[in-house]
Amino acid sequence: MTLYAAKRLYRGRVLSFEPVPGLFAQLCDNVALNHFPAVELFNIGLYDREAVLPIYVREDNSFGIANDGVSSLFRFPNDRPQTTVQLRKFDDLARELDLQRVDFLKVDVESAEWMVLKGAEQSLRAFRPVIVAESSAGNFKKAGYTAKDLYNYLESLDYEIRALVDGSTRLPQEGDVLCIPRH
Repeated sequence: MTLYAAKRLYRGRVLSFEPVPGLFAQLCDNVALNHFPAVELFNIGLYDREAVLPIYVREDNSFGIANDGVSSLFRFPNDRPQTTVQLRKFDDLARELDLQRVDFLKVDVESAEWMVLKGAEQSLRAFRPVIVAESSAGNFKKAGYTAKDLYNYLESLDYEIRALVDGSTRLPQEGDVLCIPRH
């Protein structure tokens, strides 16, 4: 997503967050290979508070190998600890970086979507970005909330939520949602 956004960026910058060290190194290499100077990379995760927590890796049943792309702060029974990661609130970083605007957020963090958005609440209220967020009932359940909880939270911030795939108001239990500020 970082490379996709950077390729289409005419002005401004792309902020990309990746807490897993190996994936962060790959991301750095890809950004450097593509010569994207407007990309700022952060080897941290976003959350609703500052913390250092374990991140777990899941076996990919299709191939029988570890799939780093589905690492999560929340553990399924067969997941194994991968490493610990540093987590920060987006709002704190926005202040430190003196952000004057945020136009778009992509949140796909394997269970912690609600926590990331709660850690960005001041920025969401101030900047009113469009949000694309993953919705996964199975992942949310292990984190202790439901898709409905996430949707209610976004609606409380005056966002209209639609299914990304077809724009309908029939919101998916599994799939991405498009969240558009009403004002």
